[in-house]
Amino acid sequence: MADRNARYEADDRVRDILEGDSNLLLVLNRFRIPFGFGNSTIKDVCEDIDVDPQTFLAVANLISGRRYEDFRVSLPALVAYLREAHSYILDFTLPRIRETLVKGVVLPQLGNVAMLTVRFFDEYMEEVRSHMEYEDSVIFPYVDKLLKGECDEKFTIRDFASKHDSMVEKLNELKDLFL
Repeated sequence: MADRNARYEADDRVRDILEGDSNLLLVLNRFRIPFGFGNSTIKDVCEDIDVDPQTFLAVANLISGRRYEDFRVSLPALVAYLREAHSYILDFTLPRIRETLVKGVVLPQLGNVAMLTVRFFDEYMEEVRSHMEYEDSVIFPYVDKLLKGECDEKFTIRDFASKHDSMVEKLNELKDLFL
């Protein structure tokens, strides 16, 4: 775990933060930051491709377990990042986990337990897909409207927050099942 008091800053080189935490490769990908940055700083790389450096730093520090609270986050940049994260999770991560799960439970002695485990994962995967599609089609456009000064009286973000709780519960159930 990283030193909670340390954090990445705009003048740090991109290559140095990647050497410190390889999980940040996914962050680069989700901000659509291409390779070939050489010895450039975070600030220079972000500005070159029109990514908000403060938002990038907030996310990179959060992912690395560092202090992220003091960065000014651009909502459009964060929404773009989250859209990319959704795509990666739905199109790559969950299908790979399912593939690994199916390979791991094909033993004949597991029988019905194997099928129930796969079915439980499939239900979870469908719930995640539905949740992320809802965010893509309702939440992100809601945020876009708010940024334009338009208010939707029929919807509040509190309505959405309760849906996250059930996702966490289901993930914990899935984790317990695997363990």
